[in-house]
Amino acid sequence: MVIQDDTIVCIGTLQSCEIDTYYKKYTKIDAKKSSLYPGFIDAHTHVGFASLLFKTGLDLSRERGKKNILRAIKAYDNKYPHKKVIFAFGVYPYIFGQQGPHKKILDDIIDDKPIIILSQNGHAAWMNSYALKLLNLTVDTIDKTATDHRYIIDKQGKLSGFMLEGASFFPYLEKLGIGSTKEFKTSFEAFLPQFSKWGVTTIFDAGTAGLESFALDALRKLQHEKKLPLRYVASYYVMTKNDTKDAVKHYKKLKHKYEKGLISVGAIKLLADGEDDDESHNNGHFIHYNEKRMLETLLPMLKNNISIMIHTSIDKSTHIAIEAIEKAKQKYPHSQSRITLSHLNMVRDNDFKRMRFNNIIANVQPFNASAQGFYEYRYVEYEDKYNYAWENKLVRLNNFVKNGVLLTASSDYPACPIKQKECRPLANIEIGMTRKTLGANDNTEPLDSPDEKLSLQDSLDAYTINAAYQLGLENEVGSIEVGKKADIILINNNLATLKPYQISKSKILLTISNGTIVYNNLK
Repeated sequence: MVIQDDTIVCIGTLQSCEIDTYYKKYTKIDAKKSSLYPGFIDAHTHVGFASLLFKTGLDLSRERGKKNILRAIKAYDNKYPHKKVIFAFGVYPYIFGQQGPHKKILDDIIDDKPIIILSQNGHAAWMNSYALKLLNLTVDTIDKTATDHRYIIDKQGKLSGFMLEGASFFPYLEKLGIGSTKEFKTSFEAFLPQFSKWGVTTIFDAGTAGLESFALDALRKLQHEKKLPLRYVASYYVMTKNDTKDAVKHYKKLKHKYEKGLISVGAIKLLADGEDDDESHNNGHFIHYNEKRMLETLLPMLKNNISIMIHTSIDKSTHIAIEAIEKAKQKYPHSQSRITLSHLNMVRDNDFKRMRFNNIIANVQPFNASAQGFYEYRYVEYEDKYNYAWENKLVRLNNFVKNGVLLTASSDYPACPIKQKECRPLANIEIGMTRKTLGANDNTEPLDSPDEKLSLQDSLDAYTINAAYQLGLENEVGSIEVGKKADIILINNNLATLKPYQISKSKILLTISNGTIVYNNLK
C-alpha cells in the first residue's frame, strides 16, 4: 500500500505501484506478520465530557460504598483547595436510597464551594446547597411542568440536590465555572491519544451539552498545531424543549464556524427517553417525546437535510421514534438526513423491519450483551407494565443484521463499564460475538439468545464502513481503497483465525490517521 500525504494512492506489488519510479524518497513500514484493517470508528461517544472529567475533574467510578465516595471527595478538595468548583463523575446515585442522594450529605463535608457530581451514566446529577444557591435553583424557580427532567423534592418541601436528566443540570455547567477552551485543549491533548492506542481513527461525540463551543474551539487549536490525532465529528445536543425550536439554527452556526479539516459537525442529538435505572427506582421512565412532539421536532431537520441521532433505550421510546420518523419521511421523502437510533437494548419484534423500511441506522454498544445480569430486573418491570414478555429479547444485535438494518457500534464513552478496557473496539467486537464477559471461553454460558451473536465480519463492518456511513464519511474512510483517506491500523493477529474469546487480547501495533502515524508500537 502506498500512502501519499493523507490518501491511499496504490494497493498492489512494489512493481505495480511503481515505487521506485514515482516515489524516490519514502518511508517504508514493514507490517511483518500483522494484519491490516481500516481504522475503527467509534460512532457514539461523549469524549468531550470524558476528557474534561478525567483530566480536570474527579473520577469516582472506582470508589465502592458511600463512605469511600465521600472520603474521596473530601481528599480531592484538600489536594486541590484552589479549585473553585468540584466536578465529579461516576456515582451510582441509588446506593444512597430510593430517592437518590441528598445535598446535606455533601454540605457536611464541603459547604464553601459548589459541587456537582454526575451519575455513572450521565443522566443524573447531585449538587450541594452552595451550587443550588449559586444557580438560584429552588422549588419556586424550577420548571414544575417539565416532562423531560425532574428535580427531586425532599420531605421538607425543598430541593434535595438530586436531579434527573440532562435538562436539569447541563444548562448550568458554564455558570458553575465548568469547562473553558483552555481546559478542553489541555484535556483533549492528554486524552485523545488513548483512542489512537485502541485503533480508533474517527469518533462521533454525541453531546458536550452546553459546552460545544469551548470544546470545538479547543479542537480547532489542536488541529492548527497538528496535534489532533483523529477525525472528530461533533453534534449539537438538544437539552430542553426550548432548544428544539432553534436546534437547526444552532447546528448550522456550529457547522459554519468549526467544520474544517478533521473537524466536522455531523448531527443533532435528541433524547427520546431517559436512563433505564430511572424506571426501576423512580416509578416512571422519562419518555421525553410523544409521537406528535417528536414529529414536530424532526420535520425541520429533515427539511434541512440534517442527520440526527436519537437516544432510545426502551421499546416504547424506540417505537415512538420510528412512528415519527416514518411520518417525517413521508413529508420529506427526498431528505438526505441520516437518522440513527442509539442503544436499542429493547426493540419490539415488528420494529426491526420498520427500521429497515425507513432506512433507520441502529447504533449499539455491544458490551451490553456481556451476560452480567445488567438487564435482569427489567424482565419483571416490562412484562407487568406492557404485557410483553422480554425474556430472550434483550440486546438482540444479530436481529438487526438479519432484518437488513445497518448496524453501527460504539462505546458511549465514558458511560461504558467501569473497566475502561471494555470501551475498546476489540473488546466490544469480542463481546458482540460471544455475548459473554471478556475472555470467557466456549464453556461459559452466554446471555440469553445465543443466535443473537454477531459474526466477525458484521462486527468489523459495524466499527468501520457502516459507522462511516452513519457519519456521512463513507466516501472518505471506513474501508481500504485507493482514493480514500489513509485511516488504517495494524493488529498483531489475523482476527479471523482466533477464537472469539481471544479477540480482545489482540494488540494494536500501528494507527495511521489521515496519513499520519499517531500511534506506533511496532517492535
